[in-house]
Amino acid sequence: MMERQFIDSTEMELRKDEDYIASLGMVGEGAPDHGAFKPKRAEPEGFDEEDLPAAYQ
Repeated sequence: MMERQFIDSTEMELRKDEDYIASLGMVGEGAPDHGAFKPKRAEPEGFDEEDLPAAYQ
């Protein structure tokens, strides 16, 4: 049987605090962005139709 869990009044006050909610969105701020160090690959510009199998032509 499930037991009833009562709501903590201090938690409810935090949920209404806009500054607290905004601070939750900042979790991870200041961490290194490893994606910035990866070399960017050039996008493929197309394909040569002669390289395709005969069924695709």
